[in-house]
Order: sequence, then C-alpha cells, then structure tokens
Amino acid sequence: MARLEGIIRVRKWELDEKRRVLVALERERSEIIDRMDTIDREVVAEREAASLEVGPVSLGAFMNGAKVRLDQLGAELAIKDQEISVQHEEVSEAFRELKTFEIAEEQEKARIKKDLDHKEQVALDEQGVQSFLRSNE
Repeated sequence: MARLEGIIRVRKWELDEKRRVLVALERERSEIIDRMDTIDREVVAEREAASLEVGPVSLGAFMNGAKVRLDQLGAELAIKDQEISVQHEEVSEAFRELKTFEIAEEQEKARIKKDLDHKEQVALDEQGVQSFLRSNE
C-alpha cells in the first residue's frame, strides 16, 4: 500500500504541474486579448483625432498597421488556444490516471479492513467456542 501512496503522490505532483502550465497558458492568452483590446482602443482614439484634425492622410497608414498587428495577434491567439486545448487534455488525462490509483488505494484499504475484520471475527468465534466448552465441562 505504501507503493500506491508513493505513486499517488507523484501523480498529484504531475497533475499540479500540468495545471500550472495550463494557468500560464491561459494568462498568456489573456495578455494577447488585452493587447488586441488596446489596439482597438487606439484605433477608436485615432479615428476621433482624425475627424477633429487634418489627420485623414495618416489615419490610413495607422489603420493598416493596426490591422497587421491585430492579424498577428489573432494568429498568436489561435496558436495559444490550440496549446490550451492540448494542455486541457493533458490535465484531464493526468486526473484520470490519479483517480485510477486513488480508487485502487481505496479498494486495497477496504480489502485489508475486510481481512482484519474477518480475522478478528474468527478469533472472537474461537473465544466463544472455548468459553462455551469450558462452561459445559
């Protein structure tokens, strides 16, 4: 049973590591989205500024640059989403493996308890028989 406890401890550590990686990936995804939102806000601000000043000429170049940056971030986001999906699968698999060992440990504990209970019952039965035999002598 000590062997199962050791395996469970290792599996829990592996699961925690995979969860940490997942959290880091989700944080990176959030940062990409924040950068995209920042670009969107810059575009809105630039449009407002262009309508107030003589900036329509520079607005086109700015909009093209913003579109390129948004496209790049969109590609990064798609890659990050794929990495997150893969990591979710790894976390799920690690959890299933951990559960398998935890269930095996529970079953082993139940089997040991059943064996001990049986041995105790046999000992009590033997004492009862001995007591009965002594009282009938």
